[in-house]
Amino acid sequence: MDGNSVCGCPACKEAKAHYGDADSGAFLKFICDVDRIVQKYLQDQADLEGKPKRKVHICCNAYYKMEKPPTKHIEDIGITDTTAIDIAPITANYQTSFYDQTCPESKSAADNIVKWYKTVGLKNIYYWLYDTNFAYYLYPYNTFAYTPENLRFTAENGALYMFYEGQHQQGAATVFSRFKEYLEYIFEVNVNEDYNTVKNHFFESYFREASEPMLKMFDELQSHMEYLCHTYSSLSSGNIYSEIAKTEYWPKGLLDRWLGYIDDAYAKIDDYKYSDATLFKVLTNNIKLESIFPRYAEIVHHGGKFADAELIEMKTSFINDCAALNVTHYADKNLAQITNLKQDWGV
Repeated sequence: MDGNSVCGCPACKEAKAHYGDADSGAFLKFICDVDRIVQKYLQDQADLEGKPKRKVHICCNAYYKMEKPPTKHIEDIGITDTTAIDIAPITANYQTSFYDQTCPESKSAADNIVKWYKTVGLKNIYYWLYDTNFAYYLYPYNTFAYTPENLRFTAENGALYMFYEGQHQQGAATVFSRFKEYLEYIFEVNVNEDYNTVKNHFFESYFREASEPMLKMFDELQSHMEYLCHTYSSLSSGNIYSEIAKTEYWPKGLLDRWLGYIDDAYAKIDDYKYSDATLFKVLTNNIKLESIFPRYAEIVHHGGKFADAELIEMKTSFINDCAALNVTHYADKNLAQITNLKQDWGV
């Protein structure tokens, strides 16, 4: 359940205090009780059918108020070899590393993770992590270089399974999210891969001859996000709902330069138009997907600097390209669909 409330009755308050000021103690005890019932049923069924017992974990999220693990009287909980927990540190700063003890949000998440693994002693730990700004799908959320570090940290702390939640209802995500997905895939398989090697391989494969300007745009965007998060206190927490859509964060000159890199990238693949039309279309769409953010930011933050007719053309082209690329949402809300911008923008 996507909620953040717990029972406040005297018995539950007593249980919270008993387990070290942690609501998760009674919660975990309940999971363990259910687990024993389920495992007995599975064993009985296996004996009856003369088959091996099914391997099943009973698992629930350590999420919001349940994220803090029990630290006292853990022996009362009755943890079994098949009990599992899915740690979901939703308030962590994913634009930095769990190893960063100077960041309060990262330190808090890391401390809880270590306690679940070493203090509680669970053998089966799942991880549910986050890689997007859910309030602003079309803006960057700079998890790239930190993804390998955070996955290494979870691997060191009992990870049986690792998962990143991104733009779950989005058809195609912009701001180099394809690279983000590739990073997660590679490092979930092997946390000891080299980030720069993986990055270069992706850009050379995904953009081909256009990799140089696209990599330049990516590196500048990544550096700019680091600057914003270190300059503006409102962004320093790296929250997955941070107010990133402010005009002061996105000067027109910077957006124009990135759109210039996009034009350079198109020019780099122009020969494929005649030699390999299928590859040309694929590469064009890969580049165009990365044009979505700077074009959107120019419309939203600097639309008044364009003539009316030009602005209408920019908006119309943006909406049409989103439809062609399957960019369907601009936020994690049912009504935050690109098609709704038509009415909002009057085009």
